[in-house]
Amino acid sequence: MNDWLPGALCAGLVLAAGLGLVAFNLRRVATRKKAGRLPPDVVAQARTLIDAAGTVPVLLRPAASGTSWLGGLPRLRQWPEEGAVHLGEVDGVSVFYAEDHVLAVRAEDVPPLPAPPAVQVLTKRLLSPLKLPGTWEPRGLLANVKGLAALLEGHGDAPERLLPYVLMPGLLTHELSTEMLVLKGGEPELIQNEHPALCPECQAKQTFSFSVGDVFEPELTLGDGAVVYVYTCPAHPLRPSAFIDSH
Repeated sequence: MNDWLPGALCAGLVLAAGLGLVAFNLRRVATRKKAGRLPPDVVAQARTLIDAAGTVPVLLRPAASGTSWLGGLPRLRQWPEEGAVHLGEVDGVSVFYAEDHVLAVRAEDVPPLPAPPAVQVLTKRLLSPLKLPGTWEPRGLLANVKGLAALLEGHGDAPERLLPYVLMPGLLTHELSTEMLVLKGGEPELIQNEHPALCPECQAKQTFSFSVGDVFEPELTLGDGAVVYVYTCPAHPLRPSAFIDSH
């Protein structure tokens, strides 16, 4: 074998990978531009169709108003742990991240609590619910929601590439995965094993309440595509449990 052949093969593989990455990013930019040109009435109709077809799970998406939010300050009388960062409040439960673990605390009917010194405060982003017909994944939604694919066709790209911008406006990519979402109700979209979620009061198995994906960039990144899972006990709603998993 010629001495130059292995080097040439490696160079060719690197070049091919580079060209593939460039093509992927160009496609992503093109999709983002096309999605940005979706008429507002089409976006509104798409959300109405999805919401009317769904029950659980519920996708919490950015909105002008809502009863849940990411970031901001907690409604508590005291900070649960020194150095913890408040990730947000969903359905009256505040979630905190502290180094390698998470905490879930039932919110109180009090004004927002200022953060301790040197604790990062994330920008508050309101969320509003969108009911889903059993799945959040774009292809599944297009198959399960009557009229959705036809509504998005003819707007410059495949409906499954446009749909994520309808579901989560503001995302910079057409790739939509569990790690980038806030989901509540139904069964958890697990990326690791099941969680030993037992009520600290009665030891009964807790039920899944909601999950918070790694949607805080660039302000905070939770490990390698981490997801926070929160469970509650119907008999003891003041004692939620939280777990964090990464890929």
